[in-house]
Amino acid sequence: MKKCDLHGLSTTTRTTSTTTTSTTTTSTTTTITSITTSTTTTITSTTTSTTTTSTTTSTTTAATGK
Repeated sequence: MKKCDLHGLSTTTRTTSTTTTSTTTTSTTTTITSITTSTTTTITSTTTSTTTTSTTTSTTTAATGK
């Protein structure tokens, strides 16, 4: 918060900043097993993670007479 004197008015400025972070993780596991005469194959997948960050800044200025 800061104050200044402008042409006989006293002004006050307040800045508010809010940061929100959310993380969404989706995990899906798929296993495929294939057995042939001499080969066994296993396939496994997938994990997905998403992070979202949002910042909101608000500035308010108020002037009052001296």
